[in-house]
Amino acid sequence: IHWIEAAANYVRLNTAKDSYLFRETMSRLSERLNPNHFIRIHRSVIVNVRVIKELIPVNCGEYVMVLHSGKELSCSRGYRANLQHLIGKNF
Repeated sequence: IHWIEAAANYVRLNTAKDSYLFRETMSRLSERLNPNHFIRIHRSVIVNVRVIKELIPVNCGEYVMVLHSGKELSCSRGYRANLQHLIGKNF
């Protein structure tokens, strides 16, 4: 799994090649994921930390996260503490 995104009453699990839709909530799924491997960067996005290439700061404490695949994901200010923990730990 590279990243997970909310899709109405479902979550979409995105891998290197495919995506899979599951009926699950983001909060329930995030509770089941290993916090050492996955980080929530937005209310609708969870990312596998092993596929993060870089974090690019943008306005007002927000970031754009770039994955090794080139995919760009927005990080919201509400999850800034998660990102600061990640930066201190891995970057």
